[in-house]
Amino acid sequence: MTVLEAVRVVQQNLINLLRQYENIPQSVQEKDLPFFQSIIVGFDRVGQAPQIFFLTSQLFEANPLKGYPRTPISKCIETDTCAIGTGCETFESFWTSNFLPKKKKIDKDKVREWFYVEEEWKEWKEFADEESFVTNPRLRLTVEEAIHRCNRCVCYSSCRDETSGGYVATDVMGTGQRFLVQKEWINTYLEKESMLLPLMDPPSGKRQSKN
Repeated sequence: MTVLEAVRVVQQNLINLLRQYENIPQSVQEKDLPFFQSIIVGFDRVGQAPQIFFLTSQLFEANPLKGYPRTPISKCIETDTCAIGTGCETFESFWTSNFLPKKKKIDKDKVREWFYVEEEWKEWKEFADEESFVTNPRLRLTVEEAIHRCNRCVCYSSCRDETSGGYVATDVMGTGQRFLVQKEWINTYLEKESMLLPLMDPPSGKRQSKN
């Protein structure tokens, strides 16, 4: 199984899970749903998948679906480096147990290739080494903050105030590792947050309102 094939499988499985969770009928086409379109756009290039990691982390931390175990994200943030792109056990377990077909595992040596195209990684590292990036509090969101304590969006302030391009960067745990989130997806998230961020279900099974 190639990395690109794995990405496509993850993309479709995630869409299917969210369609099931939101009770969206198959007659509604994915192209007509901004959220699903964002997922598709996010997977158009192999190196643009980290925003999906963030989204699925939130989904499974807040609302583990039947048959899908709660993802141990805390194991990632207990270490000094983020799981994104490192090929660590928690990272691989998350993807293989939640999205990829059984008996098809991603080669650990391919994980970094999935997220970091070589030339892009060089550019990201140069950017991360700049003092302004490391010291800017708007960009110093930790993994824990991004997943559990975001203000309706992982990069809300940096998206509004710091970024004019297509992507927003955060400094993962102060290490200088960049966590990229597609700006178009963030805008959709802010507009459709009730659709994108599942809340804990009350006993009735109906979703709680934000208020």
